[in-house]
Amino acid sequence: MLACKNKIMQKIRDRLANDDPAVEYVEMDETRSITVRPGDKEKVIFTDSLGGCTAVAAILEQQNGTRTVILSHDQSMSTKRQFQAIDTLAASLLNPGKPTSLSGKSNALIMTLEDFDMDMKTYRPMLRKGPRVSSDPFGEAFLAESFKTRFGIEEVKRLVYPYETDSLDDNDMLVIFVPPVGKPVSYYTWFANGTLEAAPEMASPRPAADLGKPALDMASNDNQRVPLKNVSGEQ
Repeated sequence: MLACKNKIMQKIRDRLANDDPAVEYVEMDETRSITVRPGDKEKVIFTDSLGGCTAVAAILEQQNGTRTVILSHDQSMSTKRQFQAIDTLAASLLNPGKPTSLSGKSNALIMTLEDFDMDMKTYRPMLRKGPRVSSDPFGEAFLAESFKTRFGIEEVKRLVYPYETDSLDDNDMLVIFVPPVGKPVSYYTWFANGTLEAAPEMASPRPAADLGKPALDMASNDNQRVPLKNVSGEQ
């Protein structure tokens, strides 16, 4: 990991360096998870050095109050592969041979790089004016639809991160703070932060007993992707 001047991020890194079991680090092209049960202390899962990659977090809350957060950091722009990695890990964690179900409070976050044009004379990026727009709207829409189809997650947080960053200050990071049930899961980045909660009217229990079955054939959807109508900035 690169050096970091961000105080919050540095504290988390110090905890990781001291083998704090409540901190999980996700490297590039990795998909990892943490689980917080009722009565547990808050845990943290994070990634950094995104640099154009896509980060995806699935916050899966079971009806018994157990929270499992899966975080993926992928550089390939293959949203199909990224979602399948999340789906496979979720199946192994949530359905190890017995039925379980997700509460209506499960949600997800998708974080993509902003779109830009390239100056072919200088080979430097030309950032667009106005609100940031995702550089991968089709992939973003595909992930959102996959979360809805597979996990019943209606509410997906979409963040578009800026192209220009100071690597020593922010290091292109995404941090997910996961307290026990009763308190909201929150996210922290160098440009935005907030909580991840499903709106009450969007909450609907989703049986997860079928998570052990083969994933849906997402390849057939590749030519039917529809860009999200609004993918700019924080939503």
